[in-house]
Formats: sequence, structure tokens, C-alpha cells
Amino acid sequence: MKFLEQLIKKPDIFQRTVGLSVKQFELLSKQLIYHWQVAERQRKINRSRKRKIGGGRPYKLKDLKLKLLTVLVGLVA
Repeated sequence: MKFLEQLIKKPDIFQRTVGLSVKQFELLSKQLIYHWQVAERQRKINRSRKRKIGGGRPYKLKDLKLKLLTVLVGLVA
């Protein structure tokens, strides 16, 4: 999260790196939160699971904003 916080403080660099303004990024992340939670809930209640909920490797990126940033930077590059 520290990288994201530092990048947000420099809007020009943020825009060049991510391809969106800080305001657009915040709006997109707010819109995605609901859809992410619904998808996660569906994934967890799937009957064809191989492991119980909580099993397996945990996510390295905990925050949705960091996941979104990773995807957007990958698309720009």
C-alpha cells in the first residue's frame, strides 16, 4: 500500500504510470468493490471446491486497490 500512497501524491506520474487520473482510479475502485465481493462470495460457496474456505495459499495483495493497480500497470506496459 505504501507504493500506491506515494504514487497518489504525484498525480502526473500516477497518470503516466497507470493511464488514469487519481480521481478516475478512485471512482473505478469504488465501483469494483461491490462486484469483487459478490464474485468472492460466489467463489467461496462453490460446491466443487477442492479445499475448505481458508485453505490454500493466501493472496499476496490484500487490498483491492493494489490488485487493480497491478492490473492497470500491466495493461499500460
